[in-house]
Amino acid sequence: MPSSIISQGSDFWNGAHDRGDASMVLYGLSRFLLATGRTPDDGQKRLLNYCTAYIDSKITPDGVVFSDTDELENRISSGINLNTSSLTYGGWRCYAALLERMGDSEGAKRYIEKSEVLAEAIERYFGEVVSGYETYAYHKGCEVIRAWNCLPVYMGIENRADATLEAIDSLLWSGGSCRTTEG
Repeated sequence: MPSSIISQGSDFWNGAHDRGDASMVLYGLSRFLLATGRTPDDGQKRLLNYCTAYIDSKITPDGVVFSDTDELENRISSGINLNTSSLTYGGWRCYAALLERMGDSEGAKRYIEKSEVLAEAIERYFGEVVSGYETYAYHKGCEVIRAWNCLPVYMGIENRADATLEAIDSLLWSGGSCRTTEG
């Protein structure tokens, strides 16, 4: 997938490399189909199959999902990040529900199991004390709270939910909006 779509699809720029787009598409398309009560057409099936195969090829030895950066394209520090792995976790859960709807219980079970393994890897790889909170480091070496720290919680991983939400509320909310990163 190209890394950036320009002006409503008139062109693309591929300078940011892998931003976790396959994870974004898997999560978004699966959620859309579930929310609208539909099953994927042939083109959507091909796209979902591409995304799952691509993500499988990007699992690191630590069990998280590799990406060069995130949707902010290195405007602030990134690398292998919490966003891509969290979206994959949510994408696999939604895809499992979609497969179940399509009558593929074995496929659904496989993606539930994969998501459970990924949740454990997210905890091991990203779980940290950051700015005094038992939350997640957005990437290795990240020492500040980031807005995307809430993604595991949003996706249903609740191990560090209370401290994560408290950190975001305490350090990022300001004047009715949320900053991208602490400081």
